[in-house]
Amino acid sequence: MGDESDRRRFLRLAAGASLPPGLFMVRSGRVIPRVIASEDVLNHIDVRIEQITGAYERTPIGATSVYLRRHLPAVRSLLAEGGHPTAVDARLHRAAGRLAALWATTRHDLGDIPGATAAFAEAFGHAEEARDRTLQCWVRLWQSSLARKSGRLTSALALARAATSHVGAGSPAASRAAAIEARTLGALGERAGVHEAINRAWRIQG
Repeated sequence: MGDESDRRRFLRLAAGASLPPGLFMVRSGRVIPRVIASEDVLNHIDVRIEQITGAYERTPIGATSVYLRRHLPAVRSLLAEGGHPTAVDARLHRAAGRLAALWATTRHDLGDIPGATAAFAEAFGHAEEARDRTLQCWVRLWQSSLARKSGRLTSALALARAATSHVGAGSPAASRAAAIEARTLGALGERAGVHEAINRAWRIQG
């Protein structure tokens, strides 16, 4: 019963609705909704992120942005509340990182490069806190792509190579990193490096 109640409170917080009396606390003169990061709440957040991610390509960006504007601030609020066990904090940071990365993707797709850059930086920070090396890798790859499209090829190459350092050399993410590295090296005119990176990607793919 407690978990279900907490989940309903989280949904109200995410929707920006007012909460029932007794579910608030006051901090520095501000009234803040009290939501417990229970297992049910954490599972709900994870499921919602999977749904948003899976439906991204077929959902209008405006609709996706609405979902993210609801859920990302709510997860940030849970993190700001503090006092969670280490494992809960890690899950919240991972969720915040994934939501921030999705928000960055919407900004990129709308042509808001500064907004995308800031959101990817936030996503990487959360991924670091969560010690989620796969998420760190993917965020670095997105950042590399942004840098390449902005003409910052040296930075793009460094970010692509940094991405690989976060995961095992044989992981799918490492294969993607090698492919992005090859594309950047091609833009730099380094043909030998392109072939080496492509071969590395193919070896990982098997």
